[in-house]
Amino acid sequence: MDEDELRQQLQETPLLRLVTVAGHVASQRFSRVFGRQHGLTTAGIAVLSVLVWGSGRGLDTGTPGRATHAELARRVWLKPATLTGVIDTLEKAGYVRRERDPADRRVVQVVATGEGRTRLSNLGRAAMAMFEPTKVEQDPAQEAIVREYLIELIIKNHDKE
Repeated sequence: MDEDELRQQLQETPLLRLVTVAGHVASQRFSRVFGRQHGLTTAGIAVLSVLVWGSGRGLDTGTPGRATHAELARRVWLKPATLTGVIDTLEKAGYVRRERDPADRRVVQVVATGEGRTRLSNLGRAAMAMFEPTKVEQDPAQEAIVREYLIELIIKNHDKE
């Protein structure tokens, strides 16, 4: 199917279905490229991103470079049990380490390593090259409408079980 045929087919698709398909297609491409070329899962990249950046780039803010397990799970929208395996994998790769909080030895912080920061920087450059901005992203008015729709969709459906 060529691009024009696909566009025509998608024009008739309900908006919520388009959101689902767009997320799926982008996630598949991201996973394929970063899994194959960089050996990281989408969840691993999300955890490393949120951990390294700390604030200003995500859905929640925190201290750049470190977070407790619970904070990190909340910030990447993963269940704590799922996060444990992701952190184990990142730790084995040398991208993060677990440290006891000197102020409260019961608290364990997940800390980004220098190697993790470098890896994330390289991944960021690769992602920017791989996902060129769409026409909508380049138009601030259109981007604002899409952003508002997605935010409303997330808020209306977050934790609705």
